[in-house]
Amino acid sequence: RIQVLAIGCIYVASQETTISPRGREICQRENAKCLRNENRLGSTNDVTAAFNSQCRRTNRRWRNITRCQLANATCQLTLVRCQTLSCDNVLRALQSGPTTRPPRTRPTPRTRRTTRRTRPTRGPVTPTESTD
Repeated sequence: RIQVLAIGCIYVASQETTISPRGREICQRENAKCLRNENRLGSTNDVTAAFNSQCRRTNRRWRNITRCQLANATCQLTLVRCQTLSCDNVLRALQSGPTTRPPRTRPTPRTRRTTRRTRPTRGPVTPTESTD
């Protein structure tokens, strides 16, 4: 298995000029999707907590990374660089292309159009008081 993986990595490295741009595009698309869903899904999970904890044990200066940063680094390391997932490799992958939030788009306000005209409402009729 290791020989097959090594041969695959050598092949990918030799074809980097054609495969790497496609891999980068895939990673950018997946990262944008992750960032769009970050508010709903959260910025951390069990995997990032365990990964950050492990990296802090080996590097006291380790700064926690988010779920999307880890997913982005994993994608880059797997598809683009053909490297293993380690604290140092993740750090290098994130330094080469920082993970940033895509700009938020604001929905255009809708103008309400109705075909019905509103009629003026009549208030209650009050009897006039007579003073005798």
